[in-house]
Amino acid sequence: MEFGAKEVLQTMITPAFLISATGTLIMSTSNRVARVTDRVRELARAAHESSATREFATRQLEFLAERLLLLRSALQALYGAMALYVGASLVIGCSSVFPWMGGWEAVALGLLGATVMLGGSFQLVRESRLATRSTLGEVEHLRRELSSSAGNAGLQPGSGLRGGGVRQEER
Repeated sequence: MEFGAKEVLQTMITPAFLISATGTLIMSTSNRVARVTDRVRELARAAHESSATREFATRQLEFLAERLLLLRSALQALYGAMALYVGASLVIGCSSVFPWMGGWEAVALGLLGATVMLGGSFQLVRESRLATRSTLGEVEHLRRELSSSAGNAGLQPGSGLRGGGVRQEER
């Protein structure tokens, strides 16, 4: 079955939607890398300013290092998926010019791209879970600091505070 130029272009657009979705994930993941990098720099400054925060900063840096590795892995998978989708689009275009190409190559590239994208998405889920654990650790650290500073100021821990560290009038 022969396709005209219009049909070939329409068929080539299908991988473009997957390319766009992958690009959006790449941008989002790159922003996450930037936020982790900023947080590492912030913890480094805090650790140099106060020896009391060094232990906490060390624990947080372990989380951040693991997050960076997961994000790197996710980005590699997403870039690979994008390349496979672009390859599928090119094969679709070439299959109209070279009749010996049946188009199954494009299907294989598309399926492989989707599988690689799924793997990258799993890495992002793992990173999100780690980010949540890290943030909850920070919340607990701040609660302890606020409780001890409230106790040092002559207040009972938790007095005037509701929900573990936020004053009632601030809610």
